[in-house]
Amino acid sequence: MSDRISDTRLLEIFQTRTCTGLPADLCHRAYGATRRLLAARDWSDILVPVAQLPDGRFAILAYGKWVIVFVWVPGQGARELALQRV
Repeated sequence: MSDRISDTRLLEIFQTRTCTGLPADLCHRAYGATRRLLAARDWSDILVPVAQLPDGRFAILAYGKWVIVFVWVPGQGARELALQRV
């Protein structure tokens, strides 16, 4: 799964459920959202609102002003996951 996460902070959250310098609430929610995105293979598997960004990537809310952005590959699901503050 780690080959599908391009952001080191999000990878740390996925592997350890925490990340130095980030609030615990953000880590908790980002961990759950990342697990669900990595498990999804079809758009119907994603049960939260998804926004399409101008560059063609997609984003879901993680916590507060933080989102998880990703590329969607049909039949494979989310790739290049990254945690970003908007």
